[in-house]
Amino acid sequence: MAPGGRVAPDPEEGMNRDGSPGTSSVHKPNRSGPLGQLEGRQKFVIQQVREHKEALLNICFGGLCEFRNRYNVSDRDTGELVFVANENSDCLERVCCKPNHTARIDFTLASDPESLAFQVYKPFRCMGCFNCGAKLCLGEIETLDNNGVRIGGVTEDPGCACSPTFHIVDKNEKEIGTMNGPSDCFGGICCPTALFSIRNPTNGSQIGQVRKIQPATLEGVLSTLLTTADTFEVDVPSSATLEERANFIASAMLLDYMFFEEDKNEGGKCLLFSTYCGGCVYHCTLNNNNGAGG
Repeated sequence: MAPGGRVAPDPEEGMNRDGSPGTSSVHKPNRSGPLGQLEGRQKFVIQQVREHKEALLNICFGGLCEFRNRYNVSDRDTGELVFVANENSDCLERVCCKPNHTARIDFTLASDPESLAFQVYKPFRCMGCFNCGAKLCLGEIETLDNNGVRIGGVTEDPGCACSPTFHIVDKNEKEIGTMNGPSDCFGGICCPTALFSIRNPTNGSQIGQVRKIQPATLEGVLSTLLTTADTFEVDVPSSATLEERANFIASAMLLDYMFFEEDKNEGGKCLLFSTYCGGCVYHCTLNNNNGAGG
């Protein structure tokens, strides 16, 4: 059972009654309820907060440190910071079982950190191992509103072989999108970008995408190599409801935990690239002591 949420304060607090901008002079969404910040937005940037202490400690202690993930979610068109997301997880399970550990990511309003917009719940899963079809081996997340009520979810397809496939469903378990990943390498220093297309489950036409992008600065490249500070671009359909938009954003969280938490230097090794086959995620790394390895 996914954990319950807390009731978010009125997102209208602090905003002018005539709709004049409180945080942005460009975008004026209709803030109807906790998900109102998603109104009129279709393109997002999800940037994981760089943990420089984590990078230093991992170099010193061979990758034994794992901080809670933190993300900033911005509107790609305006640059406005929309949400701040923070992981809640057990320290021991996170360090010993990363990235399969149980986690809840709380998305709060950037303008009011006490206002919870929605949550993403990731149960413990043996992700990246052989895809036997068992529920325990399939990547999965649930999207919850600010009261802890399920409004959607994303589940890995048990039949995918050469490329990862996911089913995005709404609160009524109706599939609203099929997400397909790359069939070749992704991640690491060799394949820093990766495209996951989202298609209409009925006619196969592309309706959105999640794209892991390469950092634009040298600092960002080094941070990506030494920590799990990844950046994603998410495009959602214009016809998507507010709940569905939150669900599409949540799909990037599942991808990050499943495929890109290995993008770091742990114990002197450097990830070259990852590849997917039969439900397994294989990481090709360069070890400072023993050369390349799997």
